[in-house]
Amino acid sequence: MIIEYKSTLADACAPHIRYFVGSKIYKKQLITEAFWGTIFSAIVIYAIAKFIPDEVSLMYIYFALVAPLLLFWTYKDTVTKRIIKNIKSELGDQIPYLSQYTVNDDLLISSCRGIEVSFELDCRPEISEDDEYMEIRFEGRGLCTIPLRAFSSDEEKKLFTNKIKRELQR
Repeated sequence: MIIEYKSTLADACAPHIRYFVGSKIYKKQLITEAFWGTIFSAIVIYAIAKFIPDEVSLMYIYFALVAPLLLFWTYKDTVTKRIIKNIKSELGDQIPYLSQYTVNDDLLISSCRGIEVSFELDCRPEISEDDEYMEIRFEGRGLCTIPLRAFSSDEEKKLFTNKIKRELQR
């Protein structure tokens, strides 16, 4: 079975963003940045308390306490913007481009821009979907995201999903 669609910038970025945000590296960096942000804030609070009069230092102390929280809350958006910027500069004017997913012989084959990547279905991928994408995760080996608009109907989407599941049962 073959699914073909025109990929947008959002489609090109989705697997990278989802894969990174779900990774151990992302979680480690998030914790590390929050930790170092707190340490830096503690140093700033100490310096403010030592060198600035009490009336002024309270405002700076509040800011130093809130800064790591802001970093923690905005980290995902920062990472997302960086990924989008890098992919946009790499693809340039090649957007939109034709993408294709094929299921056959225990493989899910992704093709776009002259690049073909195949994933073995015997590793039991997890299939999920949200409002915009069907996500097929391959146990830390990779991630495919297919926009739901690529399917002409719910029935076609169900056939595609069932085809993957049938290949798994072989």
